[in-house]
Amino acid sequence: AHWRVGVDYQQSEGEFSYLTDNGTNLDTSDDYRRGRENNDVESRAIYLQGALATLGGSPLIARLRLMDRDGGLPGTDALQSIGARLEEQHVEGSFEWARQLGSESSFELLADFRMTEDLLHDGGEDDYLAGIDQRRSEVDTFGMAALWRDQRGRHGLLARFDLRRATARVEQPLPELSRLGGGERLEASLAIEDQVQIGPALLMPSFRASWRDEELEPDRLSLT
Repeated sequence: AHWRVGVDYQQSEGEFSYLTDNGTNLDTSDDYRRGRENNDVESRAIYLQGALATLGGSPLIARLRLMDRDGGLPGTDALQSIGARLEEQHVEGSFEWARQLGSESSFELLADFRMTEDLLHDGGEDDYLAGIDQRRSEVDTFGMAALWRDQRGRHGLLARFDLRRATARVEQPLPELSRLGGGERLEASLAIEDQVQIGPALLMPSFRASWRDEELEPDRLSLT
């Protein structure tokens, strides 16, 4: 099995000077140059890709990406922040398997997932976030798809079925309580398409049906 590994690192101080009107865009007498603060960012990521196994004579290809990022939230010119930060963590991956069913026909299975966690906090140095000491949010998604392709004469047939689930959760601690919220979404779709070549023209009649169920939890208070 052959695996590919990639590493990425990015960093910026984000320091620069600019001309500000000091909140009085019709009065130039108080304009001055100021430096951008709390604008730094640093991110790290690693990528993996390879064949996990061979199923039915076809490889099962896997891809994985891990990333974390930390950066300042400088705010606006009128309301700059010196301490607000956003920390992000992402894990995402996919799986792909395809098999030829004949000289003109194939079948594919696809799956992907993504998990993210964000932490927003004020750094204890200013009130830019309007009293929010910190807020944590998590979003997880998982999807899978099955595809069938077939070429029959001048007809290129395609059928695809998708299923996807997403969940979200937000937690914002308050002095004595925690405010919680979240939701869940489930989606399914079926698409059928026929690409027909008629002389110089390409016709693509298609049919698509979709279904969605969504549940949102209203913010609720619970004891910590």
